[in-house]
Amino acid sequence: EPDFRRTQRLNSQILGHVDLLQQTNRRVLERLTPPGLSELGLSGALRAMAEMWQRNKNSVTLELAIDGPIDALDETTKLTVYRIVQEGLTNAFRHSGASIITVDVSLQRDDAVEVSVRDNGRGRADSSAEGFGLKGMRERVNALSGLFSLTSTADGGTFLHIRLPATTPAERDTPRPGDLLQGE
Repeated sequence: EPDFRRTQRLNSQILGHVDLLQQTNRRVLERLTPPGLSELGLSGALRAMAEMWQRNKNSVTLELAIDGPIDALDETTKLTVYRIVQEGLTNAFRHSGASIITVDVSLQRDDAVEVSVRDNGRGRADSSAEGFGLKGMRERVNALSGLFSLTSTADGGTFLHIRLPATTPAERDTPRPGDLLQGE
């Protein structure tokens, strides 16, 4: 014979666990989307980030250049560009010892967005070692079929260069002729 009280107690416990999981998921999702990105747009959020870094690290000159209507990109591409600039600046400020850091974000005529972070610091001590930040950047870029390059510059600094397909929300949802399999 079924024990209804026990079943009700277990159901209540399960619902409590589900509520906790949903709260945790909400907190994680809020952290994944940077504050200000939807309100300020990508260009405004990048400018705000650069201003914050400049205020906190005023011994370093930070130059930000944005070229083209990057706010028209789809949400995934905007978030990827934002996170790449964020990680690139974090690495440059923490590890390079640079006096000048330059960030360029541009929408190219060939429907690509290019992001570069260049510093005049001491370069990478061990070019084979990649931390979680670089691995994460590389994975984000690969997920969008982009190109990732991290090299040392002639003056000893570091040059991070990313190239991503630039898609708008409408383009991401519209199948292209090459998307269909042959024979369909």
